[in-house]
Parts: sequence; structure tokens; C-alpha cells
Amino acid sequence: MEKSLFWNSSDDDRVLMAEEFLLYFSVMISEGIFPCIADNLKVLPGNGLNIVVSVGSASLEMARLYHNDSPKTLPIAPDIALPRINRVVVRCDKINRVTTAEILTGTPATNPVPPPLTRDVSVWELCLADIHVPANASAISAGNIIDTRLDPSLCGVVNSLVAAVYE
Repeated sequence: MEKSLFWNSSDDDRVLMAEEFLLYFSVMISEGIFPCIADNLKVLPGNGLNIVVSVGSASLEMARLYHNDSPKTLPIAPDIALPRINRVVVRCDKINRVTTAEILTGTPATNPVPPPLTRDVSVWELCLADIHVPANASAISAGNIIDTRLDPSLCGVVNSLVAAVYE
């Protein structure tokens, strides 16, 4: 089907849906964090078993925008017996029409692995960081946080056709 965007409406014949704006922007920008500041959505240790997602923005799943204008604290649940790897993700939930920063809790194991990202028609996730949660942990340190924002298979950095024209 051909589409011709954008035109003024006449008698409500051209009501636009979010999908049409997403289509427009998805051909101009890629998925990932915006490279405007170095700490954009960086995951940092908080108090005790909390982590903090820094201020920033990301584009995901056909150019849907996530914007966090104040640091967001997320709790990490401890495990008494075994270590695990959690993931801090930006999750686009298309069923509930919301995008949020969340913790994906890994499975405790002697040799833990990070939980898989969900990337399907209902949910799309970008991984900001992996969190190594030691057994009997009472705090998360900077050494427990592996930044994955620059890994294009997990998150990546937004590329823009607009910026490429002027380079």
C-alpha cells in the first residue's frame, strides 16, 4: 500500500495515527541511546541494593521515544545462595502503550548468564547495563555494573540521516 504523508485534513479525511509518525521518523533515526551527553541513561550504583538510571533519551522499536528527565532508582532483589546477572532495560510495551526503564531479573546460578531480551510484536527491549548481583549482596558497586549502551546488539547509539547530511 502506498502512503503519502503529511497533508492537512479536510473534513477529518486525514486523521494521523502514531504509526504514521513512527514510520516517518523510523527512516531517519536508528535505535539506541541519543549521543548528546556521555551519561545519557547511564546506570550507576545507588544506595544499598538500588541502581540509578541517569537522565537521558533513547529511540527504540520504530523510533518510539523514551525520555527520562530525572534519575530513576530501581531496586535489586538480593539472592541468598547464588549470584545472578540482572539487566537494566528500556522496555517498550506496545500492549500497554508505555516505555519504561525496568530490571530483568536473572536466574541465580553458580555461573550465571544474563536473561534474554524480549524483542517481539508486543515488547521490545534495549539493554542499558548488566548487573552482577553477588550471593548475599547488600550493595551494588560500580564494579558490579557492565555498561552495554554502546553494544549495537543490545542497545547502540542513534544514527541520524539528518546528522549524516552535514558531516
